[in-house]
Amino acid sequence: MLDKITAQQQAMQFILARWSYSDDEPVIPEQAVIERDFGWVFHFQSRRALEGDKSRRLIGNGAIIVNREDGSIRQCGTGSTTEYYLTKYASMTDDERRAPGLLL
Repeated sequence: MLDKITAQQQAMQFILARWSYSDDEPVIPEQAVIERDFGWVFHFQSRRALEGDKSRRLIGNGAIIVNREDGSIRQCGTGSTTEYYLTKYASMTDDERRAPGLLL
């Protein structure tokens, strides 16, 4: 079973593996973290955007879900609200939750 710090580290590793901006870095703002029975949801944004540079705002950066039981990671889509994806994730079986890929 994971704790929040470990889950956040795993989410950041997931984000960094897909990060392509050499002049910026991803940040997971603490106020944007959601805790649920199944784990945590981490929203992220670029540091430069959070510091005020609106031109550096990320688009299409769906929230990251880290399962507290097994550490599996799913990324939410961006076509609906975060709550939609969390409701969908909560209704999935454990095997479905562990499957890699985008949560649509």
